[in-house]
Amino acid sequence: MDIWNSASDSDQYLTSGWIGRYIEDLHPNFPEQYPTSDFPHPLAVELGNSSILSTGLKSVTSFSSKRPWDYREIMGDFDNDYTDDLIGKKLKFIQTVSRQSNVYGIILI
Repeated sequence: MDIWNSASDSDQYLTSGWIGRYIEDLHPNFPEQYPTSDFPHPLAVELGNSSILSTGLKSVTSFSSKRPWDYREIMGDFDNDYTDDLIGKKLKFIQTVSRQSNVYGIILI
């Protein structure tokens, strides 16, 4: 399955999937500037166990959940300002992905 999901040779060990890399190539500003009016829905959806299939080189390009209707109960909406250092960038990324997951979770329900 790793070879199938990553589209790699049998002697390669990639940590990204071919769909994730393809989506990132089509949407180079993902995830920072999404969702948008042109792309209000997830770029990919994985239901059940997640895989590396939709994992890109810089982010996970899919919404993955066994029960998408439960996510909003775990992670509420928040909009914080963070410093421009490494820690701030990581916190901003988590905030962006959480915000997207909340929006996409509503769409999937």
